[in-house]
Amino acid sequence: YYQFSARLDTQYNADRKENASWLETLEHWIVENNKSGNLPTINDISVDEVVITSSYYIGLTNDNTSVYSLTLAIKYTYFPETEVTEGD
Repeated sequence: YYQFSARLDTQYNADRKENASWLETLEHWIVENNKSGNLPTINDISVDEVVITSSYYIGLTNDNTSVYSLTLAIKYTYFPETEVTEGD
């Protein structure tokens, strides 16, 4: 599991609404890219699935900002590069 966190302004109600809209858009983007199979391959790792296991929530808060968090499960396959030895 991986936790995506962002500290965002929350001093004003407009900030909180904008943050919620941005995070809802991010969640939708994750779901749509997972459905369509538009997932990355990074070096020797091929991402097979990304699932939101915990929708965004507000965590740590101070006077002007809050930490928003979103928990993801990422299923991937590791394809290590094979080493070529002399004589192969």
